[in-house]
Amino acid sequence: MKNILKDSGTELVIVIRSPFVVWVGGLGIIFLVYLAYLLMTGHSGDERIVGLAGASATCALFFFAGYEKSDFIFDLQSRTLIWSRQRGFFKRGGVVSLAAIQHVVLQSCMGNDKYYPLHRAVLITSEGELPVHLPMSTMT
Repeated sequence: MKNILKDSGTELVIVIRSPFVVWVGGLGIIFLVYLAYLLMTGHSGDERIVGLAGASATCALFFFAGYEKSDFIFDLQSRTLIWSRQRGFFKRGGVVSLAAIQHVVLQSCMGNDKYYPLHRAVLITSEGELPVHLPMSTMT
């Protein structure tokens, strides 16, 4: 889910979250709790235990592979972009001067538009590309 939290004359705040991925991770925790309950009560259904273990492991892998949390704060008063991005266990962030942004490019993404956006905005800086996934309504 992409949201513009604040859009004023001095600041633009864009927040990107993965609610579906978090929901799948929560479902995996429910599977894991039920698995622990079955093991603690001495349940003897091997197929159910193996199925719950597989379901919780699959949900965990999906969560860690697909979780994304990004924040972009364009501050016009200090003329900086403060950004942070977390995918799985990896977190990156930094501060970029607005003067260091050389270009803003709209890239067309390949793949199924049901699961991925058709386009993404990318800031081209002297240090490389910085993808900013904007909601499509702000790009039209």
